[in-house]
Amino acid sequence: MNAGVLLDRAEQRPMARCVWRALMAALLAPIVASQALASPAEEKRIVKVMIKWSDLRRSGNETGAAAAATEAQALIARERPDLAGPPPAPQSAVFAYVLELATKHQPGARAKLEASFTTLQANSTRSVLYAVSQALEHYRMDRGDFPASGAKALAKALMNPANPYVKLPADSVNAAGELVDGWGRPLRYAPNSEGRLVLYSFGPNGKDDGGQPDDVMSPR
Repeated sequence: MNAGVLLDRAEQRPMARCVWRALMAALLAPIVASQALASPAEEKRIVKVMIKWSDLRRSGNETGAAAAATEAQALIARERPDLAGPPPAPQSAVFAYVLELATKHQPGARAKLEASFTTLQANSTRSVLYAVSQALEHYRMDRGDFPASGAKALAKALMNPANPYVKLPADSVNAAGELVDGWGRPLRYAPNSEGRLVLYSFGPNGKDDGGQPDDVMSPR
């Protein structure tokens, strides 16, 4: 290899580094820009609308609560496009963002919002558990036994596109392919001390209490 070739390559290295830096800057620019454009006024508005949603929901005004939720979704999509998708982020991630904003701009409202989110997540979890428990019975009648234990095996058995036993919201399955609860945590589907398969969620505290008292149980 002659000196001219070595010189050419040496000259190319700084140029390659410049090209790489320019490429990375272009890729990171939208992220940096979205963070820089985050508006405190818009963040406060999100918190205000979510408090309105919470109050309307607690009063039983489901129509008003739905309208407030739609408004909040539009605001969040502008401030955090990554949460809006596609694909949309899990509900638990959106709730965590709103609680972060509440802590930042209106700390006194955090407890109210957290209580509303917990109620919604618990209700969502009960709906998933009910649907899955019904699907498990259908699976057992078809196959003669229940699926293997584990949240991933459960999702694979019940949500096979070729022969689905249950249809659930998109965020009911996480990136690892596991069926999850309203908090985004894998469901507990495993034998108990008696060897019987049980299905439940760890509940708000995220700890396995053996099915009680904080855990959310399957109705089956």
